[in-house]
Amino acid sequence: MVQPHVPKHKAVENELRLRILRGAMGAGARMPSDADLMREFGCSRGTIRRAIHALVSEGLIEAVRGTGSFVREKPRDKVFAAIVPNILNPDIAHFVSAFSSVAAACGHRLILYVIEQDRPAEERTPYEWECIEELGRMHIAGVVKFPTNIELHSAFCARFRAMRVPCVVVNDFYTDRRSAHNVLVNEQSAAEQVIERLMSLGHRRIGYYTTATDPHRELEQAMEAALAARGGLPLERLDKRANEDETILRFAMTAFSDGRMDGITAIVTPYWNYTVPFYEAAIRQGLRVPEDISLACTGGLPDPAFRVTDFTSCSQPIQDMARKAVDLLLSSPQAEPMVQYMYSPRLHVGVTTVAPPGVVAPRPASRAREAAPSRGARDLEKVAVAAAACE
Repeated sequence: MVQPHVPKHKAVENELRLRILRGAMGAGARMPSDADLMREFGCSRGTIRRAIHALVSEGLIEAVRGTGSFVREKPRDKVFAAIVPNILNPDIAHFVSAFSSVAAACGHRLILYVIEQDRPAEERTPYEWECIEELGRMHIAGVVKFPTNIELHSAFCARFRAMRVPCVVVNDFYTDRRSAHNVLVNEQSAAEQVIERLMSLGHRRIGYYTTATDPHRELEQAMEAALAARGGLPLERLDKRANEDETILRFAMTAFSDGRMDGITAIVTPYWNYTVPFYEAAIRQGLRVPEDISLACTGGLPDPAFRVTDFTSCSQPIQDMARKAVDLLLSSPQAEPMVQYMYSPRLHVGVTTVAPPGVVAPRPASRAREAAPSRGARDLEKVAVAAAACE
């Protein structure tokens, strides 16, 4: 995880702000003395007073001459908002649930705005602008946002800054991430873990599905580097840019039937919901998964409630990410420069990756997994080659 450098006075200020906004020090509570804070944080009186002065200027603390400093009523309503593209994606749904729980523990309610779900493409951007302006009028405590419109992402974040509404962006894999605080999964780590898994089984020609509307360039670069470092062949792109209106399933059917998959023994996609159509297309073409073709995704371990195949995937530390997003909104509402916290995912070894035809994979030293396999995974494990999960 990337830990940005924070000056000492700012670190003290952020910690005290976090305690106040979380309710550890309620309205009217007297602040600890300078001497107590100096001992706790191991810093000078000047550093403490600088932090206190910032909180007084912000309106969180009231300094009473000859008496001390006291916590004031919170200046903003205890409401967070979440802006997401859709709520059908399990990763987004899990994050919203975790974020809501962490926020509730701090006494904050959550308002959810869903931009893309059941809304025509031409209405999405105007609707999102309306949502942002509405939030600016509500005097809320902060916004957590997933990328929606890549071209307008920086403009959306700039509008929140102009309205002085704290904003944290989650899993921005598309922009330079300088327009807001960021909490995201380390795609490089995900790529390395998935490639390591496939190559340890003997796969050398690996296909990667990509689209123009969802370009994970850092992920592609990381996969290319991981393959090169392990002596694998260059990544085979399965690029859908030529026909954006075509469904992924139809694209996958065409790819399997027109010889484009000739020689490729494994396919990787960024998300599990991209992998599902390839699984369905392979079955329709008479191929067996994973005996004939292995499938994996670098993100989006599905909720069991979705009843999809137990894909090899990378699970996100959703709870940790949600907690950090709340902390950023509470403790550093207008901090500059913008900070970035990056978390490594954990490889989940599902039943969709085995050694390619004609290759016997080496027996792993350990059969440790992230979690006990589901009933479906146990039923199919007879045809799967067990492998150690990679951190």
